[in-house]
Amino acid sequence: MQVIGLCRFSYPVLGGFQREHETIEQRKTFLYDAARLKHRLRLFQAFNLPSILAQTDRGFQYLILVGDDLPAWARDQLS
Repeated sequence: MQVIGLCRFSYPVLGGFQREHETIEQRKTFLYDAARLKHRLRLFQAFNLPSILAQTDRGFQYLILVGDDLPAWARDQLS
């Protein structure tokens, strides 16, 4: 059996979120704020990553969906 995990990490889309923005640019400004991203990366590394790294099932795949405009420094920490 194949299992695929999907993590949407600061992916900019409009709608379906607790915080609404009128434009995609406002959404990106919010999502890609350096302090916010640093906090989210710390949470990702502390809570999400250990459980993913502990997977032993060879059929398990984990995908991280990010926007094209995610700052390079943040993208590098996810890879």
